[in-house]
Amino acid sequence: MARLARAVSQELGRVFRRSDITDAIKLCFEHSRSFVTEYIEENFTLAPPDSVIVATENASPPDDAPHSESGTDSPVGTMGSGFTSDNESKPQASEDAQDEGEEVSAQEIAEEKEDNPDVEQPGTSTSDYPRPHPTPKPAKPSLIERFAKKQGFRKDQDNRFFDDHGNWISKATGALFPWELRSAAGEVERHYWPKEHCLEREPLQLDAEIWSVVERNPERYFLVLTNPEGNPTEVSGTRLREIRERGDLTLHPSTYRLVYEHDEEL
Repeated sequence: MARLARAVSQELGRVFRRSDITDAIKLCFEHSRSFVTEYIEENFTLAPPDSVIVATENASPPDDAPHSESGTDSPVGTMGSGFTSDNESKPQASEDAQDEGEEVSAQEIAEEKEDNPDVEQPGTSTSDYPRPHPTPKPAKPSLIERFAKKQGFRKDQDNRFFDDHGNWISKATGALFPWELRSAAGEVERHYWPKEHCLEREPLQLDAEIWSVVERNPERYFLVLTNPEGNPTEVSGTRLREIRERGDLTLHPSTYRLVYEHDEEL
């Protein structure tokens, strides 16, 4: 039995995963029932008897468990993973029963928190429950993509949009105006310079080189901006020249600053 004391305490201690209970098993090994009961009640806070699952009394001990030869007082070695007092039985529930009980308890707490969200349950905190990750919002389509869709084009590739007539809008590599509209025959009809900006809300700072191109060929060069509602709008060079000549658009030299000074929509 001296050789078994350490092995038995280690095996039974694995169920509890607590060093103080493992030490208690070592101390109580081969002691009488009354000693075990007194030691446990003195050194541990015990749950009420009606809160634990009572094991079957006629359950047979494992084959390798040591047997007592002391008569009426049972040693710890024959008690499995539970403790028994003189007045009532307090066996330890199995791991499966413990897990099931914990799941039920967590579920009840969660339901209680849903019914009373402002009341914090005792012994719990928000850190006890995993917080769901926020669902990422889908990326907003680019201005040129929204503009192409508004014009009746469908996206075919990342940098190309087609309409029902075979025309397409595509990326212009290395060009001052980065997008262009081509006919079904492949001829360039328009050049687009997009910017997420509402000219009616605030002035637009424009490079002098861009304005120079628009002014020289206003029928083919366009700005793609947004209206006050955030929707894409096409502003041709011809339109910009008209409102400038009318005095509704002020052009400041160097880096040109376009200031829309009229209530009329573009």
